[in-house]
Amino acid sequence: MDILRLLVFLLGLLLGVSDGLAALPDDGEGLIRGTVIQVNRCRNESPDMPCADLRLPQTEVEVRDHDGTVVKTVISDLAGRFEVSLPPGNYTLQTRPVGPFLSTPAEVDLDEGEIVEVRLIVRPAIR
Repeated sequence: MDILRLLVFLLGLLLGVSDGLAALPDDGEGLIRGTVIQVNRCRNESPDMPCADLRLPQTEVEVRDHDGTVVKTVISDLAGRFEVSLPPGNYTLQTRPVGPFLSTPAEVDLDEGEIVEVRLIVRPAIR
């Protein structure tokens, strides 16, 4: 598997995607990739003038197992992306509360060798 990782990484360098998108799960684990996104951030949003979603950098993401125990904590990068390698199982991902924002949890059923993509949505508590 180490040779495969190296080949994928080198291919990523050749294609210009060396920002971590070429990661593979560790042996016996799966990989969750995600993006933390803030929605509904404009006060004057309308159907004619929608507000663009904002990727949130440096946001703490908690990964909880099926019992609700935090098993890992990761921080999103400058583009709001994160990755976490975990053993197979059922997990809930959610950002830690920051200021007046609410986070919608993401449920993930992860299998060995699987790569799952998630979007963690953060929105203002008061609009």
